[in-house]
Amino acid sequence: MMEGRASGPTTVEALAWDSEHLGFPVARLTDSDLEPAVLRPALEMARASRFRLVYWPAATGRDAPESILREFNGLLVDRKATFAIDPIPAPAGGEPAGSIRVVEWPRRPPSDPLLRLGVAAGLHSRYRVDPRMPPGAFESLYRTWTTRSALGELADALLVAATPGREDEPLGLVTIKSDGPDGQIGLIAVRDDARGQGVGSTLMAAAHRWMFARDARRATVVTQLDNVPACRLYERSGYGLADLRNFYHFWPEEPTVAVSRAPASP
Repeated sequence: MMEGRASGPTTVEALAWDSEHLGFPVARLTDSDLEPAVLRPALEMARASRFRLVYWPAATGRDAPESILREFNGLLVDRKATFAIDPIPAPAGGEPAGSIRVVEWPRRPPSDPLLRLGVAAGLHSRYRVDPRMPPGAFESLYRTWTTRSALGELADALLVAATPGREDEPLGLVTIKSDGPDGQIGLIAVRDDARGQGVGSTLMAAAHRWMFARDARRATVVTQLDNVPACRLYERSGYGLADLRNFYHFWPEEPTVAVSRAPASP
């Protein structure tokens, strides 16, 4: 997903996949704990290298000063929250009976309803919050993420919740990865008209059963702190907040405009 490096006060790392997907040069600052005196020359180096968009995942407690935000068209686009559970609760038995059934999607392209759910999973993402993103970039990225997860490229499994007999009308989805004792939840979404019916909790329980069966004993999931329904779902599922950091987008080559530090709610 990344290639190319430029030396300097900190490393500016070119991101090949992001650049190809968005259609212009994208990079990130690899050091998350930069003092303002180092952050500015790093962004100057990115500007000189003609990167149009630069990501900076700042360390906990590290903020970009207003002067640097103005100078390099920076915006706080995400308060990235990592939730963790350790241990994953052992399944009580077989798959619980109920009005919602969860099945694993076969390794094939997702249906249109699944693609719509995948896009819905990103409604609070930084690609949607950032007003400088090209039209359609957010939807395209999440459609690609969903497709590659369904094909087994970005996830080990995609689980689909549906009412029995109506599997072609999915109520929700969750994607999962497992690496030894560590599991990770990627995308999760519930259809708007199915909210409040326990679909999210059912998907989380199914994800835990899937991971536990593959010897994963702890799990993490990353979301936006502004995505209150998702945060509450993870807390109800036994997760606690493990890390919180600011994520900035800088557009160093574009004309300077006034921006707000906090992302607007979609």
